[in-house]
Amino acid sequence: MANLNLTLSLDEKALRKLEQFAARENKDLGGLVERYSLSLADEMQERSAQSQPAVGAKPSDQAVAKESYSIEILAKSDTLRMVTIAIPSGGCVPWHFHTNVRDTFFCLNQPIVIETKGPESRVELRPGQTFSVAPRQPHRVSSATGDACRFALLQGVGVYDFVPL
Repeated sequence: MANLNLTLSLDEKALRKLEQFAARENKDLGGLVERYSLSLADEMQERSAQSQPAVGAKPSDQAVAKESYSIEILAKSDTLRMVTIAIPSGGCVPWHFHTNVRDTFFCLNQPIVIETKGPESRVELRPGQTFSVAPRQPHRVSSATGDACRFALLQGVGVYDFVPL
């Protein structure tokens, strides 16, 4: 089994929401993190077994797979999700909003752009930077350079939905 080290840096407001969620679910925060870590380790082991190249697969097949979208669910409960999203060159997460959840973005490798409507804004994040989008705020995400990019996303606290525009 692979070792897992997950570090989240949350602002005070996000931390309070996680603490409230833990209290509401009668769980201590450490217990939730441990449960999610075990769940993530199991998922990583499953993905590793599934990601072996198919018998007879050509190198060009693997190259196409690298240029596609991917979403990895790192942790989830009824009211909280932590995912990583990889966007291929020239791609984007299209305009949408979430009814009840706040999206907190963590830029991982290439600069990303988060655009919002009503009010209109454009925020560029570099690796290590974060930004939050409130519930019901229409937004889209893309690479700042047009190259492939990857970011982590904490969604919650609330029931997740994806409402396209």
